[in-house]
Amino acid sequence: MKKIFRIAALLTICCLVTMLSGCGSDEALDYAPVTEIRENFLQSVEELKACKFDNLDFSDADFSFPEIDSISELSFSQYSGKSAQEIYDFFSSSIDTLMPGKFSDEQKLNEIRFYDGKNPDGKYQTIKEYTLTDNPYPSFETNDCFIDMQFGVLRWFDNADLMRRCGEEGKPIMRTMISDKCYAKDFITDMNCTDKYELTDGEMSIKDAAEFVNNYLQTMNFSPYELSARKKAVSVNIVNIGEGKYGYNFIITPEYKKVLFDYPEMNGNSGVRLAPNDYDNRKYDVMPGQIDMIETDKIYHFILPAFNLSIEETKTYDSIITPECAAKKVSKFYSGTMSFYVKRVQAVYLPYGDTAEPCWKFLMNCGGSLYNTFVNMHTGEVYVYIQE
Repeated sequence: MKKIFRIAALLTICCLVTMLSGCGSDEALDYAPVTEIRENFLQSVEELKACKFDNLDFSDADFSFPEIDSISELSFSQYSGKSAQEIYDFFSSSIDTLMPGKFSDEQKLNEIRFYDGKNPDGKYQTIKEYTLTDNPYPSFETNDCFIDMQFGVLRWFDNADLMRRCGEEGKPIMRTMISDKCYAKDFITDMNCTDKYELTDGEMSIKDAAEFVNNYLQTMNFSPYELSARKKAVSVNIVNIGEGKYGYNFIITPEYKKVLFDYPEMNGNSGVRLAPNDYDNRKYDVMPGQIDMIETDKIYHFILPAFNLSIEETKTYDSIITPECAAKKVSKFYSGTMSFYVKRVQAVYLPYGDTAEPCWKFLMNCGGSLYNTFVNMHTGEVYVYIQE
């Protein structure tokens, strides 16, 4: 069984040896139909909360399971088939959508720059100079905005509103998230939270802001291709932007057929610091996106999740390991080492390279570090990524 983790400060070499040798793959796995797990999930939650594990405390954990009848292994490929001119036409139209009435066709023709994604040593060129390939990356940068596109999908947008508010008008766009520039007051994972904050043009609840963001993600055309996965807001930083005003920094992740792709906690200004996986060099291939609001009816900045690829289902499972079985696997994996407070249990896709595995995720806290622990829903393999 693969075990992927780095020794944190709390682990000793002896603990590591215990972990590597103490979790065999020959134990029986309990499977159940996905529909049965879904229908009985609330009962499973109560049983896990009542169960006395030596090293896992589920008493305050959040649990979720989507309305699905099956779940699949996935493979990814890059979107392709559009010419540089087709990409240019879409990108030019997107600039008009994001910055309405701001730039003329001539300005865009002269300022949109293409970078050849197949030629990393190449230079930026206008569409008139560009040598056609199947993988052009256009970008548009002025003192008023930054917009770019990668893998056939809009990736980054910033209209410089926050920079102007911070007194940096006229400087080149820095392309930083609001949480990088301002103090994050709070971090919320409940997208139905009705707490309200004063934005620059009025008061807005977290729930209403989340609905606005999710509607934006559904209605905005991010690509000339038909995208395989939608994006969804999963958490938010409440950011103090000064003078009694606040902004919302939403964390977003792809969702494929109601199952979310994994996302790390991005609490405040700390960002994402996942420990390298030195044991077998399997890195954590996840980087969520962000959307920022400082007005009640406007998105001023977004960066989409790094994952923007076409999805193919390679194998589908109607039955998977039960959450109780997954919890026992996690408990045994850490047997004799540490004790954890479990924060969240959910079904996720865990990407790795050009594939993704369906997993049970146990987000757990120990000594100030977050242990992102995954159990493959089919094989029972356990993977660990430590966020410090």
